[in-house]
Amino acid sequence: MNNVDTIKDIALAAINAATHPDQWTPLCDVIAESLDAKAFMVFAYDLEKHGTSVSHVSARLRSAEAVALLNEVQDGTATEDAPGYEAISKTATGHVIGERDAFAEAPDGPLPTNGFRERALAITGARSRSAVKLNMLGPFLDCAISHDVEPGGQPSKSMQQAAPFLVPILSRTLESTRVVTALTRSYAGLLSLFDRLDFGAVFCHPSGLVMNANRTFSEMVAEKDGLSYGGGRIQSILPSNNPSLDAALKSAMRPTAGPDPLTFTLSRRSGSLPFVCHVMPVNETDVAHDTLLLLLVIDPESSARISAQGLAAFGALSPAELDVCHFLVRGFSTDRIAELRDTSPETARGQIKAAAAKLACRGRMDLLRLAMVSSFPLRDDCVYPPSGG
Repeated sequence: MNNVDTIKDIALAAINAATHPDQWTPLCDVIAESLDAKAFMVFAYDLEKHGTSVSHVSARLRSAEAVALLNEVQDGTATEDAPGYEAISKTATGHVIGERDAFAEAPDGPLPTNGFRERALAITGARSRSAVKLNMLGPFLDCAISHDVEPGGQPSKSMQQAAPFLVPILSRTLESTRVVTALTRSYAGLLSLFDRLDFGAVFCHPSGLVMNANRTFSEMVAEKDGLSYGGGRIQSILPSNNPSLDAALKSAMRPTAGPDPLTFTLSRRSGSLPFVCHVMPVNETDVAHDTLLLLLVIDPESSARISAQGLAAFGALSPAELDVCHFLVRGFSTDRIAELRDTSPETARGQIKAAAAKLACRGRMDLLRLAMVSSFPLRDDCVYPPSGG
């Protein structure tokens, strides 16, 4: 372990494992080799449930037979080693003990019968085991175990020599892995929810450069009816729409900008109802030095993607006013709403004004924004949470 190259290899492998949990096996392998051990493992043991939910092992402990053995530890059915883990938990961090100390046996007496131990040693070809405590987190004991070639149940001398270097490296790497794993699962869950939104959503730079788009937005672009990725930037299929799009993106960057320029429509090549868009800044300096924008795009042709049902929750609108709002948020003109409801344009106009007044909105664009924020449509063809999460 005093070899500079070996220390460097372990340090580099630890850095890799800290951010890539699947790289713990190479780390355990290089440690086992440096210790002249048959195998090496790091895990968190639950002293109350006598099992482990986190284990990282060298290659020799990844055979089918070894995995079956480790599964017994994970589900808490392998209890023969439990007294040993209790003994490890009571030692000082960094103190290496052998099996005789772990099971409180005299130096010259036989070790107690332990079928689990015998199976483990048979798999690795080792003759004894040494252990060291890395950390204690409530009932969880973070520890490392080497499968040694020396018999007798005494602590491995190479493990003792390496402990001052290995213990801080392994404890920090294990903790970093926990954080990265938790963040990865949270991020995967957020991305899955992002994809479940039943309207287009895209994070972009103020220039329109796309950073991340959800599934619905990508489908809208694939239709080639209203949106495109021109050079990786959001653009309208119809050039006449681009000034409105660019102006909205720029307006969102101004802290004094009012809400009106941030909600706009984009005409479609097919002549269908225009996309309804809303852009807002994402001022998160911890995520990026540049301010990002979130652009929401709703297709009013899909009743599931824009609805006045959220407005109904306020309990302020009459059935007729709610019906008018249903057509309004889908992009229909006042005349068309009157035609669809078999009323006069004056009646439709009056009902729109009445609905806006009851909901403290200044006009139809405010009603549209309120409908957008008071609804949370989700697709039903996406799986959540993500598999494996």
